[in-house]
Amino acid sequence: MDVELAASEPLEERYLSASLFTPARKRGVWPLLLFVAETLTGSVLRHFEHELAAIVALVFFVPLLIGTGGNAGS
Repeated sequence: MDVELAASEPLEERYLSASLFTPARKRGVWPLLLFVAETLTGSVLRHFEHELAAIVALVFFVPLLIGTGGNAGS
């Protein structure tokens, strides 16, 4: 049974003998997805910048909200 952990596929060949593009192709999807998600998060924060400036205490909750996404969110 082939199990994928952390959405990365195992390499068929030895890691050090694989080309540079093989691990990047198999593991590069999640960093790209996280980059897009971070861009959307930044857009939301910019949209509510005036509200955050008005009530500075709300800024302290932003890391807690991001942390709910798990290790990737942190």
